[in-house]
Amino acid sequence: MNYIKIQQEVLKTNIKAIENKTFGRKWKYGCMDNEIGLIDPLGYYMILIPVDKFYLDLKIFDMTPVKIKPMFDVDTTPATKTNVFRMSNDGKTTLVEFKISDDAMVYVDAKLLKQFDSCNTFRGRDGHSPIFCYEDDKLCGMILPFYLK
Repeated sequence: MNYIKIQQEVLKTNIKAIENKTFGRKWKYGCMDNEIGLIDPLGYYMILIPVDKFYLDLKIFDMTPVKIKPMFDVDTTPATKTNVFRMSNDGKTTLVEFKISDDAMVYVDAKLLKQFDSCNTFRGRDGHSPIFCYEDDKLCGMILPFYLK
């Protein structure tokens, strides 16, 4: 996981939000054990960064803290990333399918999945839960599912 690149994106987005006075479009954060969780401005995904690799001063940007520990306190099962790609109903978003069980599948935005390109294991709970991303058995984030109508 490229922690520097992610933090550069946070800086860029939050500076732009302050300059344009669009205060609602800033990243949020939460602390869990020895990690900082960064939640993208739209709330679609969260990336966990170890404290020793986190270089931002959260006070400078007045980032909103959120409780993230309960988000990860769920029982999950392995999720298999299939080779099935699908377009959203409006035809604007490429979706990747994850199979959680014989009758449970979840679709996530392929662009969001690129944030977790180094992750080699995925887990989920059911057809409505987020996909949890792991790199060498270490949780590194989650992506919310994309619901099809």
